[in-house]
Amino acid sequence: MSFETSIRQCLLIFLSICYFALPEISNAQSEWTESECIRYAIEHNLRIQNKKLDTKIANTDIIAAYGNFLPSISTVSVLGKQFGHSIDPLTNQYTSESFLEKLLFYKMNKKINVLSSKVEENNLAFEVLEAFYRYSFDKEIHKLAVEQRKLSEYYCRQMIEYVDLGIRSLSDLQEVKARLQSDVYQETVKSNNCNLSLLTLKELMNIKETDTLSIVITESRMDITDSLLNLNELYSISELTLPEYHIMNMKEKASRKLWSMAKRVFYPSIRLEFNLNTGYYNTAKNKSGDIIPYREQLNNNMNRYIGICVSLPIFNGLSRLENIRKEKLRFQQVQNENEQQRLSLYKQ
Repeated sequence: MSFETSIRQCLLIFLSICYFALPEISNAQSEWTESECIRYAIEHNLRIQNKKLDTKIANTDIIAAYGNFLPSISTVSVLGKQFGHSIDPLTNQYTSESFLEKLLFYKMNKKINVLSSKVEENNLAFEVLEAFYRYSFDKEIHKLAVEQRKLSEYYCRQMIEYVDLGIRSLSDLQEVKARLQSDVYQETVKSNNCNLSLLTLKELMNIKETDTLSIVITESRMDITDSLLNLNELYSISELTLPEYHIMNMKEKASRKLWSMAKRVFYPSIRLEFNLNTGYYNTAKNKSGDIIPYREQLNNNMNRYIGICVSLPIFNGLSRLENIRKEKLRFQQVQNENEQQRLSLYKQ
């Protein structure tokens, strides 16, 4: 019985080793191209995932804004006894908040988040591409440093033999040894640069430092001699395709809308009012001196009110004027920022 148990434990240990080792072996055997690295980074990078979460949050705001158009139903039950004089309840008033404008801003916010996610993906693709070729360059430089170090070792051994034969002097040997130590140092520096660029690429791809990553550069090249564009044509195409320009337009449109909303405080407002109330009083009695029944009092004391209220703002200090001025200045700031970003994109 103990022999079977030991065999079973050995099999479990062997299967566990295979389970954890096979992925590492498969990763070591596979080679990644630049397009595969970019695709993997976009799918697993944490910044891209956060941008996608921002888009989902904006989508929930849109759903909540649609829900504001639905009626709100609630019940309130109050039990108590009044003493002294009774007062009429206040009328219910609707807020002046515009559901349509909230829905519009939530939709614009979602579009900006989607475009921002595209911008982040483009930036990540450039960073991964730069890190990919940087690592490839450092790897080749490290190979050259290794070959140079091997060549210096060969010259050093050759020089030792020449010195033993009396052909060369000891000073020549010391010079060759110094050159060998310099090449060893350069090999170490190039190896550290190669490891650092590999860590940078793994960080962008959200790969653990312990995982194996091997890259290969594709040999296919695109022929662009027939489709060369001048700078103005390229900039015009980028205005239509790059998400940065769409974000600038959305921000400017939102700022203009906020400015127009600030001006709305000087316009008259219309409010619909409705009130329904009833009551029960223990002082209400019939001709025989008995208290009128509860249900009968509720029906008899039912009071309904419906009306429309028009409000015309006249004076409220300088706060409204200052808010309009602030929104106008913010709109000018957005225009200046967009113009500065256009210049930066044109330079790029």
